[in-house]
Amino acid sequence: MNAKRELLNHIANRQVKYVQINHELDWGDSNTKIEGTLEEVLPRLDFDYDMGYGHQELFGTIWYNDGSWSDRGEYDGGEWWQYQKCPPLPEGAIKEAPKNIKKCEGCGRLVNLDSGMVVATDNSYGALVHNSICNYVYGRRGWRQLGAYDG
Repeated sequence: MNAKRELLNHIANRQVKYVQINHELDWGDSNTKIEGTLEEVLPRLDFDYDMGYGHQELFGTIWYNDGSWSDRGEYDGGEWWQYQKCPPLPEGAIKEAPKNIKKCEGCGRLVNLDSGMVVATDNSYGALVHNSICNYVYGRRGWRQLGAYDG
């Protein structure tokens, strides 16, 4: 099998970000590392290798612009490229931060805008009133120091 032709057939129309391939001719032999952009690696992949059963010769990963990737599959020495992508997260796995929680520009702490209390970032569990900590409050135009004009 020609390594270059196999790679091009596998990637089809996917947008490749980076390729890394190790070519190992025989057990324990030194291997050749081929890596870079698709344009950089294609000239170096124009060789034939034995993809049949016995010893795996090519190892590697292809990274795509969309975050998916391909890696080498192998069974009993037979080898191939296999496309991988992350499965979707379960529904509700990522919870958005409540809209009433903002990071203060004065002290950098998270503050509950409804109560003015610091969200539990320093084991205070909301026990401290925010404006007594750093003299900043959240108004119509965002964060401002107490006593500053809010318009």
